[in-house]
Amino acid sequence: MTTILAAAAAAFTIGYVAGRTAPGPRLLSWAEGHARGGWRNPANWAAQAIFAVALAFMWTVHPRRSLANVRSWREAARREAEPAPPLRMRRIAPDPKEPTP
Repeated sequence: MTTILAAAAAAFTIGYVAGRTAPGPRLLSWAEGHARGGWRNPANWAAQAIFAVALAFMWTVHPRRSLANVRSWREAARREAEPAPPLRMRRIAPDPKEPTP
């Protein structure tokens, strides 16, 4: 009985500390900063592993939000690929009816 209570208290304490320190966003910000340097950089490999775990977590815990994000990224990429309409330039000439200073 005391072992179960000790384990429950330890789990509660670890959960509380993890919630207060927010290790997820800190790990992701570290990974974003170290995801450079090519395949020879060990920090890049660690960052890619963190990204894979975060992506799996998001697809498991928030599948609808993740799918909406993917759709919005595709829509943004599609909009960036479309050329903008050409600019129409027109010359602004002074109106002969207006007095000039």
